[in-house]
Amino acid sequence: MIISRKLVDENPDLARKITAAIFKGVKYANENPEDTAKTVAHYFRQEPPVVLAAMKQFKYFGADNWQDHMKLHTGQMEYLSKWLVDNGKISKMPDVKAWESLSFISK
Repeated sequence: MIISRKLVDENPDLARKITAAIFKGVKYANENPEDTAKTVAHYFRQEPPVVLAAMKQFKYFGADNWQDHMKLHTGQMEYLSKWLVDNGKISKMPDVKAWESLSFISK
């Protein structure tokens, strides 16, 4: 989950509630993909079957596996950082783990 550090630092209870709500939505989407596709299809200006097909190509991480998502995200940020260094866009590799704050996520 990417959420404003300012929000996490200044209002961790709200950050926790937002996270819980998102995890609840993820659980619903994973358990009810057809209904979810019908519900959100208009946002994509697509028919529900098109949205459902796209949803099946995407992995939704929720309360049960958010740690796996964080590992993937950290790896992606490290890869991007290395690419930026290798291509002279930034001078040194940042410690992307230092950007991470998990204190607001309920275990």
